[in-house]
Amino acid sequence: KEYQKSMEEGFNWVIDQPFSKRAVAFASYVACGIIGNYDHAVDICKFGLRTNPNTFLILNNLTYSLACNNQLTEAVKYFDKMGTCVDSDLDRVVYHATDGLLDYRSGKPQSGREKYEKSIELAQKLKEESVVLKAKMNFIREQCFAGEIDEETAMRTITTIYKEHKAVNSDEMKLVIKKIEENMKIDNKIR
Repeated sequence: KEYQKSMEEGFNWVIDQPFSKRAVAFASYVACGIIGNYDHAVDICKFGLRTNPNTFLILNNLTYSLACNNQLTEAVKYFDKMGTCVDSDLDRVVYHATDGLLDYRSGKPQSGREKYEKSIELAQKLKEESVVLKAKMNFIREQCFAGEIDEETAMRTITTIYKEHKAVNSDEMKLVIKKIEENMKIDNKIR
């Protein structure tokens, strides 16, 4: 409930300050990364791109949300634009993870695996533990969706990884894990 309220307040922030990159990044992250409301995240990001068309984080959140909704053609369009906005090592980490997501969703698991592994390796070198954790959890979700591992193994692995990263254990991460678990169950019923 708190995160739902955060998303609503974030959206109000975006409406009040449509020029604010932080407002759009915050609201879209809560919508896509925590709550899993990809449609809402897409709307927020597209609204934000009107005043910030070359903002890496907004383009990433839009690409991620579209990919998670299996709207791959549109996701790739924004991903291509996102590639021109990479300007830090952390951006490169996120870029490779999102590229891995797109490959998995496009039926190219080997390439997707390599890109996720590269992302995780770069994040570890940067000592960005929360990014390592998120990349690993998303990677495992995609392996499950691709049929490389079963749902039970995926959840057991995610739980183990979460426990290994005690430095970033938080309510946010618990909610992300719950959302990934829900998405896996929904997606496995659809497939």
